[in-house]
Amino acid sequence: MNERQAAIRRSLSTVDVQLLHQCQLSAIGIGEKVVAGRSTGEPCIKAFVTRKRPANVIPSSRMVPASVRGVSTDVEELAAPTSPPWLSFGPGELVGLEIGNREFHRPMIGGDSVANFRSLTGTLSCAVVDRSTGQLAMLSCNHVLAGLGQGVPGDPILQPSFGDGGRIPAAVCGWLARYVPVLFESGTANLVDAALAQASPGGLMPGVGAIGIPTGVQSGNDCSIGQRVFKVGRTTGMTVGTVSAVHVTGWQMYPPILGGSGAALFKDQIVTTAMAGFGDSGSLLFDEHGNVLGLLFAGSSTNSFYCDILQVELQMAVEVVTSTSLATGAQ
Repeated sequence: MNERQAAIRRSLSTVDVQLLHQCQLSAIGIGEKVVAGRSTGEPCIKAFVTRKRPANVIPSSRMVPASVRGVSTDVEELAAPTSPPWLSFGPGELVGLEIGNREFHRPMIGGDSVANFRSLTGTLSCAVVDRSTGQLAMLSCNHVLAGLGQGVPGDPILQPSFGDGGRIPAAVCGWLARYVPVLFESGTANLVDAALAQASPGGLMPGVGAIGIPTGVQSGNDCSIGQRVFKVGRTTGMTVGTVSAVHVTGWQMYPPILGGSGAALFKDQIVTTAMAGFGDSGSLLFDEHGNVLGLLFAGSSTNSFYCDILQVELQMAVEVVTSTSLATGAQ
């Protein structure tokens, strides 16, 4: 993150939730000002709304101010998730793969279809080292591996997922170990939607399909606005997009199909152009150098949302297996 973005973050962090409520926004973060459909390159506070309206029909109390503490603002439309979410997603640029891997796959690799036996489908992020055991384990979203908190440790994990034809016992590839709860309480902000599963012996290999083993791990919130990024997921395979905003605070809807009951507040999200479809939850976000930046957990027809991978590693007490860690034996 450059110095200008860092300064904006300091200003935004004291008012983000207030503006979210006051202006009835979907999300708010750091982006670039857009005029007449073109980016000006000017860093700004980006306010996301489900639909832009003429200023004369918006009550003055709900108007997004022209600037916040000397920082210009910009308002951008962000489509609300469909139900099931992202079914009508706007795909990013497809690269190589047209669909992800939904078949039985042993050993498993990042990008494969996977889910708790209670859940429909999702994506295996990658192999990580569980710091509590020192063993390789499977990383993905809470709502993929733990049924949004409805699962219990020891639950069977299926690959492929139930939605892709996986059934007990043939498709069992591991067992739920732990997860970070997604909190829906008012005023409580989440940082990650993540869970961990123990893998069956010999059933998991490092890396992500079509990409290989990650080069390293970097904070997605340090990305430049407009930076080119890509992901590999169960539904849409490899897609390319660009970073729209960082350090985003916003609401994410969890419909009943995911075991949810409404909107949960998240902070420090990375928002990109639309890169994903339903079932891609758990996909890793990469930069062009092969560094992992984030973990996909939500999306709509206009944008995709990622948790910062450094927060995922911290909250889950895991380390992504990278080419560096393999070379040094750090895992």
